[in-house]
Amino acid sequence: MPPCLDIYVATADRSTACLERFLAHYADLSTDRLRQDYEVFVTDVGDTVATGSLSATLVYGLADPNRNFALYFTSQQPLYTHVMVYFGHQGRLLLGLSVEDETAAGKSNQALAEAVMDRLCAEYHTEMGVYGFELAPADAEERLYPLLQ
Repeated sequence: MPPCLDIYVATADRSTACLERFLAHYADLSTDRLRQDYEVFVTDVGDTVATGSLSATLVYGLADPNRNFALYFTSQQPLYTHVMVYFGHQGRLLLGLSVEDETAAGKSNQALAEAVMDRLCAEYHTEMGVYGFELAPADAEERLYPLLQ
């Protein structure tokens, strides 16, 4: 997998409807919808939890505002390399997309990352977004933390 610029927005809408809309628009769920063996590593307890199906996993993440874990999906759109959902601290929900970093090829796609971030902010009614090279969800939340208080 090539290196990526990861783009995240923090949405105030922490709901199943928001997650389902984001995933339906960006993620290829053709195999994920059929899985019954989801497990997530919950960072605040440092343990893996069997959550079952995708819908049960989303409900599990929304049920406790202090559960911290990330989900990664294949993108249905060729522009994006993957799709991320991060259940963060204090009820934060980050939605993310990755684009291939083309710096090695002598090109910059910083403008693309900014445009994707702006579009996500508009779609999910927030002004809080961040992007960075290979930016982990927890690191994105840490960068956004001052803005989220």
